[in-house]
Amino acid sequence: MASLDSSALCTSCGLCCDGTLFSRIELAPGEDGAGLETAGMRLVEANGVRKASQPCAALKGCNCTAYSIRPAVCRDYRCNLLRRLDAGETDVESALEIVASARRLRAEAMEQFARACPLPEGLSMKEYAHLAGADAMKTAQARRDNQAMLVACTLFQFHISRHFQKYSLEADPET
Repeated sequence: MASLDSSALCTSCGLCCDGTLFSRIELAPGEDGAGLETAGMRLVEANGVRKASQPCAALKGCNCTAYSIRPAVCRDYRCNLLRRLDAGETDVESALEIVASARRLRAEAMEQFARACPLPEGLSMKEYAHLAGADAMKTAQARRDNQAMLVACTLFQFHISRHFQKYSLEADPET
């Protein structure tokens, strides 16, 4: 049952692949990137480490078109919400509602980013926030003009931190 619920959650979400949670993923040492590049993934190498840019080119909707050859980091990754679902701490319906809220908040933040300044397509959420935030924070007037963007981004980031990242704000990971 848990694997069916996990599958339903992942194929309705995609936030780990669409640039929301990560701007890049690291390939394991020795991992073959040729098939990934053939699947359209953009690989870069720096200091001997190969990384794939996010959003992932293999993501179509919420489904991975390179699922059988996806990198090890993708096979192994489990967001906080998925771990909670697998542990029975939440049910699939509640988890899907959290995903729907995250997607709505992301869309609202992206709309506000676009209003703040023109942005190129295909960037990760972190890159959008950096570009839009830098432009929006240049002057006191710009900060006042872009309050809606700052609020939307803050609400979205809080939701992501609370539900998807490794440690939530609800519990101290050391206790």
